[in-house]
Amino acid sequence: IIYSNEFVLWKVSLPDGQPREITIDIPHRPENNLVQYLTTSNTADGFSPSPAGDYVAVDYHGEIFIVPAENGVGEMKQITDAEWREQSESYSPDGRYLAYLSDESGDDEIWLYEHSTGNRRKLTTQASKKSIQLWSPGSKQLLFTANSTIYSVDAASGSTTEITYNRAGGFQSIQFSPDGKWLVYSRSDDEQNSEVYMYDITSKKEYNISQHPARDTGGFLSGDQKTLIFTSNRGTGVNQIYAVPLEKIKVDTEDPLYKERMKIEKPERPVRDEKVELDSITIDMDNVERRATQLTSGGGVGNVFLGPDGKTIYFTTGDGGAGRRAAPPETQRPGGAEAGSSEPALNSIDLDGKNQKKVADGSFSGLMLTHDRNTIFYREQNGIYRMPLASRKKEQVIFNFTVFVDKKNEWKQMFDEFYRHWKYSYVEEDMLGFDWDAIRARYEPLVEYIGETQDFYDLAAEMLFELRSTHSGASPPRDQGPSVERAYQTRLLGFEMVPDNGRYKVSYIYRDGPADKDWVDLKVGDYVLAVDGHELKAPENYWKILNKKLNEYATVTLSELPEFDENTRDVRIKTVTSYGGKYQEWVEKNREFVEKETDGEIAYVHIRAMNQTCLEQFEQEIDQYFNKKGIIIDVRFNGGGNIDQELMDILERKPYQYTWSKTSSPVWGRRPKQAIVGPKVMITNWRSNSDAEMTPHGFKHLGLGRLVGTPTNGAVVSAGSYRLLDGGSTRIPGTRVVSFDPSQPNNWGFSLENYGVPPDVWVENTPEDNINGYDRVLKAAVDEVLRMLKERSW
Repeated sequence: IIYSNEFVLWKVSLPDGQPREITIDIPHRPENNLVQYLTTSNTADGFSPSPAGDYVAVDYHGEIFIVPAENGVGEMKQITDAEWREQSESYSPDGRYLAYLSDESGDDEIWLYEHSTGNRRKLTTQASKKSIQLWSPGSKQLLFTANSTIYSVDAASGSTTEITYNRAGGFQSIQFSPDGKWLVYSRSDDEQNSEVYMYDITSKKEYNISQHPARDTGGFLSGDQKTLIFTSNRGTGVNQIYAVPLEKIKVDTEDPLYKERMKIEKPERPVRDEKVELDSITIDMDNVERRATQLTSGGGVGNVFLGPDGKTIYFTTGDGGAGRRAAPPETQRPGGAEAGSSEPALNSIDLDGKNQKKVADGSFSGLMLTHDRNTIFYREQNGIYRMPLASRKKEQVIFNFTVFVDKKNEWKQMFDEFYRHWKYSYVEEDMLGFDWDAIRARYEPLVEYIGETQDFYDLAAEMLFELRSTHSGASPPRDQGPSVERAYQTRLLGFEMVPDNGRYKVSYIYRDGPADKDWVDLKVGDYVLAVDGHELKAPENYWKILNKKLNEYATVTLSELPEFDENTRDVRIKTVTSYGGKYQEWVEKNREFVEKETDGEIAYVHIRAMNQTCLEQFEQEIDQYFNKKGIIIDVRFNGGGNIDQELMDILERKPYQYTWSKTSSPVWGRRPKQAIVGPKVMITNWRSNSDAEMTPHGFKHLGLGRLVGTPTNGAVVSAGSYRLLDGGSTRIPGTRVVSFDPSQPNNWGFSLENYGVPPDVWVENTPEDNINGYDRVLKAAVDEVLRMLKERSW
């Protein structure tokens, strides 16, 4: 016999032979060059402007360069040149250092590049997935986040200090106070409510400033440290800018006499002194949330930042987000922000909510500031642009450089990065009981044998098969993965044909399809003699004609006899490339079967997917069938989505009142109308996936009815994609789904991943059923719902 063990073939002679390794030598010539030179012109994966805005650090394909911000002024400089991935660069405010992430040591660690000496050194040593946040105003400390914790690392010594931890999703939009003694950030709590906080670094005390049930995000202090600015979607549901004085206001600033007095007493504007001492921050927490004042209105705001004078607030409207790399904390678009304005623009407004005006048109995505806040940098159409706020003159950052890539080394880096993504991001910390380190050790030697990109992603997929996790995978870049060129587009006529008497005969016409029209003289039993003048004879492959059609309409020659005669006729059919005809036909047949078997008492609905369109369709059908005595909800062949909560809400409803007038029908006024009174049955099978498993589990857990069919697929997690160096990605489950069990800690019951929701009535269609068009499962669902109706067991 021949068998494989640890990726090697072995053979053994029976009954008592010794295993012998089979050596196979296969010559391989790579299809693509293993050495590449990748050139970029004006595009980068990430960027960071220098403090003065005269240079920009950019990263492209894992290497970092410094390029002049102004075309023709200064020269480019390459900062890194290795097989590792360097990214997330950030200038220190004094311009001495450039911090960045590198996986040279085997983990994503923070490194420092010193501009004056060209020296680079590793700053952190911590096994974690890190994100560089921002430098302290004095350039002595660098903040980063990892494991839902804010850390501070000393730029000189590398000493790392934990500042604060939030188990409910970490922190967003972290910002220093101007004096560097406080932090401002937003975070969610256990109730999933996002608030804006101030944190005293010395006393380690946190203050909730916003204190509102709406989503409050972002946050930074004015130049004098007396006012907190943040965004909130309270009231209208779109983000607006709010300002909160940290201390109580002692006078009514709108009083005309106060305004007159301030106009008289207002001194001449002093010359700006960069070394002015700031007053210590004092927070009066007594009713602090009531002091919040809305500054903007109308369309929602996006990115928000403070101008160089410390009093003017700049904000974007109508923008489209920040692209691949998010903006730095002081300009981050707050989570959940909505841009209600139809015209993308940068705007400004005074700290008192007055003097709002448009600064410049355009979409300012990925927006970043220089340290002096005089110049902004942003993305536009894949390029990087700069705009001084004073002149408002936009100018593209021009650069062109080449990165050397050794594919063998790149695959090694990608293998390590792929391993780390799963180690730090996979939702199950115990890796479903599998030893991820051991799996890595088994597969790592095979990296040496990779000869092309697809080999790497096949190897990554094999590693994931060891974990047996659903919603996972590894995909090559779109331009490097396997592809099949589509040489034709098949046109569909909307009916089926079967061989008969040496010809083809119409056997079925799909309702509402292109052939099911009043003006199309076509019926079951007609012989199809030709299509577009091409005579058809069985068993000729007629798809050859439909694959190469030039025009949208087809001329179909029909007759009641398998031969041309005086009754032969032509019909014109507007062909289609795809339609849900077969699906709709299947649903209608099921509905007709249920209608017939239950004498019209029971409704039938099929939910094709768990998306908004199917939810709206379901609501319409519940409205249509509200007066039925029961319902069968079919979620077979449903790939999932995210509408289980809405479905449970509808199915849980029970009538409690009627309203009626002398001229209305006695069944009109049921409250609520959008509900089914009577027994409910849900049908599942092994192709009910993800949210189409959460739905039947919730249906059963809440006691809404009975499940009929076979267990669901057992694929219940939520996943996100993580980019690899060559542009490919890996999909990693990041959110688990568990049952509700108040007897357990956190009310967490069992995991639905790899579970498969079991039916109450187990029944499965046989192969013979499928061939004969008989739905044994649907019949069992009908029997079950009628039993429940008869016994009133619902």
